[in-house]
Amino acid sequence: MSPQTPRDAASLLTQIFAILTTLTRVQELRPLYEQFHALSMPSLSFRRSGFLFVFKYVAYIVLLVNAGSLPFVWHVRVFWPMAAVRIKHHVLRSRLIFTPKAERARILTAWAEGLSPVGANPFEMVTVYRRWASIDDADMFGLHLSNSSYAKALDAIRLRGLIKSFPAYDRSGCQMALGATHYHFIREIPPFVTYEVRSTIGSWDHKWMYLVARYVTHPKGRKAKCSSPSQETSTPSTPDDTAYPYHNCTTDVEKAVTAIVSGPRAPILEPDGAILHCVAVSQICFKHGRITIPPAVVLGAEGFTKPPFPDSGFSSYSRTNPPPNWVKSQAIRVAPVGSMSKFRAFLKGGWRDVPEGERWWEEALDGPIEEKRQANLEILESLKLGLEGARSMY
Repeated sequence: MSPQTPRDAASLLTQIFAILTTLTRVQELRPLYEQFHALSMPSLSFRRSGFLFVFKYVAYIVLLVNAGSLPFVWHVRVFWPMAAVRIKHHVLRSRLIFTPKAERARILTAWAEGLSPVGANPFEMVTVYRRWASIDDADMFGLHLSNSSYAKALDAIRLRGLIKSFPAYDRSGCQMALGATHYHFIREIPPFVTYEVRSTIGSWDHKWMYLVARYVTHPKGRKAKCSSPSQETSTPSTPDDTAYPYHNCTTDVEKAVTAIVSGPRAPILEPDGAILHCVAVSQICFKHGRITIPPAVVLGAEGFTKPPFPDSGFSSYSRTNPPPNWVKSQAIRVAPVGSMSKFRAFLKGGWRDVPEGERWWEEALDGPIEEKRQANLEILESLKLGLEGARSMY
């Protein structure tokens, strides 16, 4: 009997032959596959590069709209006025490098003393800081300026106002400490709107000074009720903050602080037609270490004073026609008689050695200034006393 191949073995051989035939055909198609792959790679690369391009610019837009909240932006915004004064001083000093030492010291002192608001009324100095209600400053729904953004803007204008109002005190190395801040939200600030924060000195007592800040916007089409404020100031100004003289566009501090304790109402208008959105009161004190310096001493030393008497022959004080308290202050601070160390000692407690009837800072701030101080203090102290009383509530 001749041997026969089993059917299973024959089927297996047939499948092996088919697999080998298929592999051969695949090898024949490989060049075609490589050509197709080479043609398709640019398309895939283009799509990948397009995605990276879009992602890059989306990231740029996100960073741009949140630029105000990036790391260290708050520090730059708040401390830039202080840094700007230091930079100007160093630039002036570098220009005088070949000037004789005595002459250089005289020029630098004259420049620094020229920063003080000599002859100004403390209630008439208004510092303005302009901001934009950007996306990162809006609340989570984007309907209005976030409550926390009011504090960010207040930090910036508070230091700007203090540096402009008290440059000599700043040079003495003393500090200004914040004790409390009170906010009264009257009307929301819409997103993408430019607003201003206007800071003034509200009042002071033997320890605390109260700064009143008003957040306002300028509605389009509304005519101002009084002339535009002048840009002339007794201290240098920048595009972001401007001190407006009080007599050009009257700013009623009493009305501003009264808005804190009054209820919401129809839009409250400023004298220039701006809409009032919020009133904030900051409570600060002047310190040298743990020693508290009375605000009146600091105000008098910076040249703030009441208007001249009508029969004095001139309508206002200035650097060319300084008030008596400015002459006394410079005698303590400026060479050859005075020095900054003597001025620092005066602030730390030397003012107590001046007899009661010879305290030139009190004389400079009496009369109409004292009357307004007491009227405003009665309103502002109610905030402090009310919140201090809230400590005992449980």
